[in-house]
Amino acid sequence: MDKVIEFLNKALSIEYSAVIQYCQHSALVQGTDRAVYEEFFNESSEEARGHAKLVSDWIVSLGGVPTIEAAN
Repeated sequence: MDKVIEFLNKALSIEYSAVIQYCQHSALVQGTDRAVYEEFFNESSEEARGHAKLVSDWIVSLGGVPTIEAAN
């Protein structure tokens, strides 16, 4: 079971990184189509956050502790 939790924590750290990256893209996008891309990146960030929550719940249900580290 430890290997499963370890794998899920790696997946979780990737989702955390996605949340951060999409949020940053949303803030940095410029130009005439800014609103379109800003909305896309905001929605993508929220989707990744939802994935992170789901994976965190799986880890806890298996008796593990979700990581707080984002992937590099």
